[in-house]
Amino acid sequence: MIPTLPKKRILLAEDDPTLLKIIQVGLQHQGFEVLTVSDGEQLLDRVRRGMRVDLILMDVKMPKRDGFEVVRELKGDPSTAKMPVILFTGSESYWMELLDRCIELGVNDWLRKPFRFEDLMEKIEKALGEGPGRRQAA
Repeated sequence: MIPTLPKKRILLAEDDPTLLKIIQVGLQHQGFEVLTVSDGEQLLDRVRRGMRVDLILMDVKMPKRDGFEVVRELKGDPSTAKMPVILFTGSESYWMELLDRCIELGVNDWLRKPFRFEDLMEKIEKALGEGPGRRQAA
């Protein structure tokens, strides 16, 4: 029997329950294991407890801890500093700040909401080092 590779695990942080579910289902359909949280504090708690995560996908504007604060903590900890992170925001006022801060904080990529799912998948594949079309849908 050929062993199967574990699914890539994405930790998704989004405080809008509808958008959270849409992204979660779409990513699961693409063969990812998706864990969800609704704020930055929950995300940090999961990562601190040693949860295996291959990529973090999160909204910038969230309750308790925003995406910038979370990334600053992750990138400041040697055990999580290299973890790929993709940020997104729907706020026009945050967009220019997002670009500057993502570069400053070492974020892998960013998106502006609303975004096309295909664009999200391209950024995820790039962050995980997978070429287009190499991922098989589940």
